[in-house]
Amino acid sequence: MGSYTWSTFKVVMLFLGFLLCPILWAASSLLCGNHFSNIPIVKFMSYLVSHIFFVIILSITIINPWQPLYVSTHLVPHWNEWLLLFWLLGMFITEMNNPSDREGLGYIKTVVLFVSAFAITVHLVAIFFKEEYYRLICLYIRNQLFAVALLLGFLEFLNFLTFHHLFGPWAVIIRDLIKDLMRFLAILLIFLVGFSLNMCAVYQPVFVPPKGDNITLPIFGQEFQSPLNTFEMLFFSLFGLVEPDYMPPLHLSPPFAKIIVKVVFGVYMMVTVVVLINLLIAMMSDTYQRIQAQSDTEWKFGRAKLIRNMKRASAAPAPLNCITFVPELIMNKCSRKKAKGGSSLSTLKDMGSGQTQSRTNSAAGARAGRRIMPLEEMMQGMNKLTNVVDWPSISNKYLENFEVRRASLSIVETLTKTKEKKKD
Repeated sequence: MGSYTWSTFKVVMLFLGFLLCPILWAASSLLCGNHFSNIPIVKFMSYLVSHIFFVIILSITIINPWQPLYVSTHLVPHWNEWLLLFWLLGMFITEMNNPSDREGLGYIKTVVLFVSAFAITVHLVAIFFKEEYYRLICLYIRNQLFAVALLLGFLEFLNFLTFHHLFGPWAVIIRDLIKDLMRFLAILLIFLVGFSLNMCAVYQPVFVPPKGDNITLPIFGQEFQSPLNTFEMLFFSLFGLVEPDYMPPLHLSPPFAKIIVKVVFGVYMMVTVVVLINLLIAMMSDTYQRIQAQSDTEWKFGRAKLIRNMKRASAAPAPLNCITFVPELIMNKCSRKKAKGGSSLSTLKDMGSGQTQSRTNSAAGARAGRRIMPLEEMMQGMNKLTNVVDWPSISNKYLENFEVRRASLSIVETLTKTKEKKKD
């Protein structure tokens, strides 16, 4: 990655060194001015190891057999919870400062931070409860939210696999297949809601349930009046978990209600399983073939974006950027003040030169003033290619040259044709 060619052995050894020796990982990340830490592959491995450590700490927090929830009613965070909070703070700083790709699965980090912030809020809300029962319930809810963040953290590994020539196209394929699945779920939801309400009408109790102490028949008719229960039943029937002969009883409905249930359930299974599921398979097959045909282009484009983001990102990942954030902020403010001082001096020089020179010389002074601007930008940091080059003018110039070339070729063709006609 970048301007350095690394063999696979060196990359693997660098990854294992950062993973097995956190001191080496921290030292290479904290030395922000070091030339080694600015290499894109080193930054990438540093961020990857940081994410692995985050997943490990989050797993220890929510799956902790030696510190169960009933011994944490005092709500004082343990060492792993403090470390997790410190890590989340570093991830927040990273999202605020570093450039990130919001396409595809790039939004996962933002969702992880949002869910984690909500979990921390639930932990703080538990302080206002005095009873241990409600405190334990709040801690349980907090762990479930952290479990969602952990699941999304594992999905984040797909973004790190973009650099690999084998797993990179797969990450793109999975991203587009998820989009197809979301579109399919939107259509499936329409049919599920409609058939759920239809099934509720069928299971509506008609007769009065028998009363008495010797009644042995269970009254199940009341259970499926709720649309949520029927929705759950129809949803799991997509996976073959519900059969028509094992549907809930209809002893509070007319005898022909069972026939209506079978007809409605059969139509639902034909529409969803035969039509919609096959439509989803066809959509996914088309997406897979389309991306597989241009997998090399997709992988190279994703890798180029990853390298570009790594070059622009800070050398210190979370949570080490919590240490380097304040010094970098102070240095940036100082450089901006120096740049403002330099710009004021340049404006004074331009004003003096404008009073003594003529109009022709003022144009040259304006061009000289424009030549000073890159020096001021270099005081703030390295110039970006997008700011240095005027891309719209270059593209217009290219199109003009292209049109001129096409016009000249057409003139040459017409001349050759006329010469051939004269010879004939």
